[in-house]
Amino acid sequence: MVKFNVALSRGSYRLLAVVAGWLEGTMADAIREAIWVHWALAREFRSGHRVWVERTDGSTAQVRLPSIEMALSARLPEGEPS
Repeated sequence: MVKFNVALSRGSYRLLAVVAGWLEGTMADAIREAIWVHWALAREFRSGHRVWVERTDGSTAQVRLPSIEMALSARLPEGEPS
C-alpha cells in the first residue's frame, strides 16, 4: 500500500466522516470506495453507456459527473487499476 496525505475542507472532512460511518469503516475505506465507484462509472461512460438511478418513488435520474465527461474528452487510460 502507498500512503499519502490529502488536504480537505472542513465540509469535505465532515462528509467523509459521514460516509465512513455509513460504511462502518474508516475514512480511508470511504476514500477507497469512492475511487472504485468513480472508476466504475468512468468505465461505463467511456464505453458509451449511460448510468441511471431509480428512486424509491419510481422516478429516474441520469447520473452525470462533469469530471468524467471532461476526462473522456482527454481520453481516459485503458485497463483496470491494480
